[in-house]
Amino acid sequence: MAPGVSGELLHSLEVETESRLLLTSDGLLEASDPNGRLFGLERLTAAYTTLLERQGPLEDLLDAVRYHRGRNSLEDDVLILELTL
Repeated sequence: MAPGVSGELLHSLEVETESRLLLTSDGLLEASDPNGRLFGLERLTAAYTTLLERQGPLEDLLDAVRYHRGRNSLEDDVLILELTL
């Protein structure tokens, strides 16, 4: 086990072949529109589901965040990482 990591932080997950795992930073979820509404988990789930149905590129997810925030600048970093297992 790595120094500073307790066993309580480690979890296992059973997945099927070709499953996808989407990892994002909190900056994506906290991106706000001009009215202060966060992008949030519900919008993320809807945008990612649409992306998968269309078999679109992952960049479409970032475009959805850009569209949501309008002219607002990002206040935090945004990380999007997709792993196909």
